[in-house]
Amino acid sequence: MLLFEHLIHSMPWQVYNPATGESIVDVACMGGRETNDAISAAYAAYRCMKLPSLMLYAIFQATNRNIG
Repeated sequence: MLLFEHLIHSMPWQVYNPATGESIVDVACMGGRETNDAISAAYAAYRCMKLPSLMLYAIFQATNRNIG
């Protein structure tokens, strides 16, 4: 590990809107392993939420058909 590498990876980066210069979000500074872990976790969460989301959407559509 490089000297101060742990500090570099713990500090967030600010992302700015180039049109306004306004800070719009802070993102984590991550290495390859952390990035892959985050992608894997997001994919797993998406798979868990996909079916409930589709069911909620079907209920929404059915409700709108009955109201209209």
